[in-house]
Amino acid sequence: MLASKDLWRAIGGESEFNSEARASLSEVTPALLNELSCLAPFGIGNPKPVFLVTGSTVSAVNTFGRAKNHIEVLLSCARTGVTARAFDFFKTAESFTHTPISGNNVNILATIERDSYRGGLALRIVDIIPAT
Repeated sequence: MLASKDLWRAIGGESEFNSEARASLSEVTPALLNELSCLAPFGIGNPKPVFLVTGSTVSAVNTFGRAKNHIEVLLSCARTGVTARAFDFFKTAESFTHTPISGNNVNILATIERDSYRGGLALRIVDIIPAT
């Protein structure tokens, strides 16, 4: 299998993952999560919907966990001022199609989840691609 960045080049700049819908950070709300919960239970045959979250700027990239093997990407939208936390387990910044770097504009393919660690909402990263 091709590495994510090689795959990005091979298919002409598209992620290997697909999204079911597009949303901005300001549209990722508790009301949206409540609507999505009506589609549960999620699992084999009924995966969580993947959103293409557009118009985001990377504010910070952090690792966490005892072995520092989990990633947290803090996002903001300059237009609306909305901020969000995106994360994934057992990944590094280089694991994604586009490496998140503070200050860069990105699009995030993610599922929307309740943040059981900090409360509120979080984006569970599927992939990170350059903003177009």
